[in-house]
Amino acid sequence: ESDTGTITPENLEAARQLDNITVYEWWPAAASWSYIGLNTREGFATHDVLVRQAINYALDKQLLTDEVMLGQAKRLCSIYPETSWVYNPDVECYDYDPDKAVELMEEAGYTYDPDANQMLDENGEQLSLKLLFGPNTSQTRELIAITTQDFLSQIGINVEIEALEWASFLEATDAEEPDWDMFVGGWRATIEPHIMYTIWAKENIPALNSVAYVNDEVEALFEEAGKTYDQEYRIERYQEVQRIIAEEAPYVFLFYNKSWSGQNTRVQGIESDPISPLGIGWNSEDWYIEEEPQ
Repeated sequence: ESDTGTITPENLEAARQLDNITVYEWWPAAASWSYIGLNTREGFATHDVLVRQAINYALDKQLLTDEVMLGQAKRLCSIYPETSWVYNPDVECYDYDPDKAVELMEEAGYTYDPDANQMLDENGEQLSLKLLFGPNTSQTRELIAITTQDFLSQIGINVEIEALEWASFLEATDAEEPDWDMFVGGWRATIEPHIMYTIWAKENIPALNSVAYVNDEVEALFEEAGKTYDQEYRIERYQEVQRIIAEEAPYVFLFYNKSWSGQNTRVQGIESDPISPLGIGWNSEDWYIEEEPQ
């Protein structure tokens, strides 16, 4: 008999109804989070920061969070969730504004034809973007892709979705010369904020830095923060990193997940703790089994 089980948003309510299961819930500091990566390489429409910002404004990320994660996630605006000790609450979060999205696209040189509902490039062709997701068995990532396609269609951008099995997805996102414009991805936040440096360093293109984001100021700020134990100094640097990355929008930051653990009710003494990467387990020495009466 197992005393623990995995819980997802889809089976959360069913788990709560089980008499022999206690569901523990917490907003973790080491949260899993989802995003849409935007290819910043030259030759792609998403190389232009105005286009990347427009895509951010075009997506109703709160609606997407509520519908995809069934209310069991919170909006994410930059590289650290609000449970992080370096979280910056003042970064640009790109609330849903399709009119602003169209305005930015036109500033970037595109023309919106409202009659045809098409965003036209300089040659009069509709802008079309390729969006990957993987693995192709992930219902969450498929829903993110379909929802993104729907929202971008509302400002005249055509989105072609390609679902890949996991190995092919990794091969595509790690390619030196990729053919995609966007992909649905995810990371897990860390208690130590410096570890996130790896996904923004130019030396890690394309393996971890798949979107090929390059910003020397961001790298310098990470390096400065990593050389000291002065917490306030580090917070200032990491918060500036968040501001810059949010403004330059190499990602569409979507949401970070709530965490759950289902435990057999006979296991007692469990307490959840958001600072623990596990959420539960930090006080495992206090756990005990409540034996059923014979």
